[in-house]
Amino acid sequence: MLFPRLESICSLLRTVQVAFAVVRLAELMYLLAGGWVRVQEHLPREPFPVFGQPPLCLFFGWRCCARRITDRDIYFMALGMRQFAVVAPVAGTVDTCAHIARLYSARAPASEWSVAFVFLQVLTALYSATTLIGMWSFNNLYSRAEQCPRRPSA
Repeated sequence: MLFPRLESICSLLRTVQVAFAVVRLAELMYLLAGGWVRVQEHLPREPFPVFGQPPLCLFFGWRCCARRITDRDIYFMALGMRQFAVVAPVAGTVDTCAHIARLYSARAPASEWSVAFVFLQVLTALYSATTLIGMWSFNNLYSRAEQCPRRPSA
């Protein structure tokens, strides 16, 4: 990197771009599938693990979790993606501000148990959790849209 001090700002910009791109990609996916009504028409009628896609399939992919998909399930998946589009950039902004403050601080580096260190660890855990939920929701939505038959090309 040409300017190492800008690494956290570049990381923030990348996070914001990915967060919004994922949500827009899901919207495009539904448009290509024929819209919400078409997706609803082609939802499977038989029970299956609704939330059984990676990376959380270990928890929700069991046969005992199989049930018929509902509109509320689709709403929950869309909500998981939208939270990623909001929480990831906010967490990235706070993280960037904390890193910049630490770079320009004249004080000694934070010890392992300082408030700043613990705060950054909690922020990292929050960012990881929001990413995990966002990607899991996207995978579930994609697998549902993929089940829709393709529209004939005009």
